[in-house]
Amino acid sequence: MKRAYIFESAEHDWGDYWDILVNGMAFRGPDADEPLELERSGPFVPPITFPMSELIVDDECKRRLSISGLTGFEFRRVIKKKIVSINWHEWDWTAEDPRKYPSQGEPENYIDARKHSEKIASQLGDLWELIPVFIGSVIDRKTKTIKLGIDPAPDIFRINGYGYKFVNTHAKDWFEKNYGQWVGFREVTVIE
Repeated sequence: MKRAYIFESAEHDWGDYWDILVNGMAFRGPDADEPLELERSGPFVPPITFPMSELIVDDECKRRLSISGLTGFEFRRVIKKKIVSINWHEWDWTAEDPRKYPSQGEPENYIDARKHSEKIASQLGDLWELIPVFIGSVIDRKTKTIKLGIDPAPDIFRINGYGYKFVNTHAKDWFEKNYGQWVGFREVTVIE
């Protein structure tokens, strides 16, 4: 039996507050081929983020992935729709709570309650959506069982009916080695 993993953001004790600060929010119009529109904090952006189950990388991560030998994906430039200034990267990440909570306590208000900064947006540099290929389908959501449509499967992929991105063991090892602080994995069952 092959191994595959749901590929996602690393968890943190700050929960949804951490998720919004690290990953931000991403939206796409009704056409799947439209560019992803990103709303997030800056000027710091991690090299790999997962806003709303999408997968975004910075220029350096894109370059490293391009020469990694990993297969099953392409890149599309992200539109930086709303970038706000929050220096959360300077906070104590080991603290029980974030240094500042957003207005009205809702995590999204870190972004929604602030104004876009073109200066901060330009400091982020280019950001890229990593788009994995579709190769399989979900058999059972409860048991996280999937069936791959091709063999061998690419290193990074999506399956029909499931919003997550998936990786095989080879890709998991590469991401853990290069970006372990920012990524998490949950094993799924793969049937032939």
